[in-house]
Amino acid sequence: MDALRLTVVLLLGVVIGLSDVARANDSIPPADSLSLYERIGADDGLTSLVESYLARVVADSSLARIHRHRSVESLGWITGLATGFLCRETGGPCWSPITLRWFSRFGSLTPAEFVRLLDHAATTLDIHEIDADSRAEFLRILSSYEPDLVATSTNE
Repeated sequence: MDALRLTVVLLLGVVIGLSDVARANDSIPPADSLSLYERIGADDGLTSLVESYLARVVADSSLARIHRHRSVESLGWITGLATGFLCRETGGPCWSPITLRWFSRFGSLTPAEFVRLLDHAATTLDIHEIDADSRAEFLRILSSYEPDLVATSTNE
C-alpha cells in the first residue's frame, strides 16, 4: 500500500510539474498574438506615430479650422493625450481618462475633414513602415470613431 501511495504521489508531482511548465510556456505569447500596440513598437513607436501624424495635420491647410487656435505647447499636450488614448485603444498597458466625448468637445468634424485625417493616418503608417495587417487594424480602429466625431444632422 505504501508503494502504491508513493507511486501516486510521484505521478501527481510529475503531472503538477508538467502543468506548471505548460503554464509558463503559455505566458509567452506567440508573435502572431501580439497586440497592435506591441506590433507598432509599443510606447516609443506609438509616440513617434502620433508626433508624425500631428505634424502632418498641422501642416495641412485644409484642416486649419481644427488646429488654428493651438499653440506649440498645446500640441505637445495633445500628443501625450492622444498617445495615451491610442495606447489603450490598441491593446497597450495604458490607462487614459480621455474618451471620444472629450475629443469631440472641440467641435465636430465634417465628413471631408475626417477622410483627410484618415488619409494622414494612412500616410503616417506607411512612412513608418507599419505592416499591412497592423496598418489595416489601426485604420479600422480610427474609422470606427466616425459616428462620434463627424457632424451629421442628428449630432451637430
